[in-house]
Amino acid sequence: MTNAIANQGRMRLQDLGACPVCGARERRILYHGLTDRLFGAPGAWTVRHCSDCGVAYLDPRPAEEDLALAYPAAYGNRKVAAPPGAGSRNILKQAVRRGFLSFYGYAIGAAWWDQLLAAPVLILPPLRRRLAFRFLGLRLVPDGRLLDVGSGVGGFLGEMAQLGWRAEGVET
Repeated sequence: MTNAIANQGRMRLQDLGACPVCGARERRILYHGLTDRLFGAPGAWTVRHCSDCGVAYLDPRPAEEDLALAYPAAYGNRKVAAPPGAGSRNILKQAVRRGFLSFYGYAIGAAWWDQLLAAPVLILPPLRRRLAFRFLGLRLVPDGRLLDVGSGVGGFLGEMAQLGWRAEGVET
């Protein structure tokens, strides 16, 4: 692991140079140029995939002394999340959601008409991104395990568990 520090706005970044779990140097970029649409942390981010152990991780990542800059002031004041699907009583919205999720491999009782209703969402990028953001666009992996580091109050974990993942999370 290297200790190279770069500056991204006010937040300094640490270039890892190797997997933080197993130390392997062989890795590939999974995502590049990601922005934080949820909390608005400044900058663009890269997620790498370790060729040896398979973990995905942020690299470069915020330097430890600047980690607080990646979180808004209200981050720790969040309320307990509502149960997944709570509050959505609109039958049409539920059908579109079921149909949309079925295109990502989630078999949650979607009928052919649900998929038909969801089809326009697939060809409209803003709507597709908005719906896919709820589950990070992850396709279902049968018997897949999901680790959410920084899971907050667990809303995302609950939703992903309901969709079929074996989801676990950690939060400081």
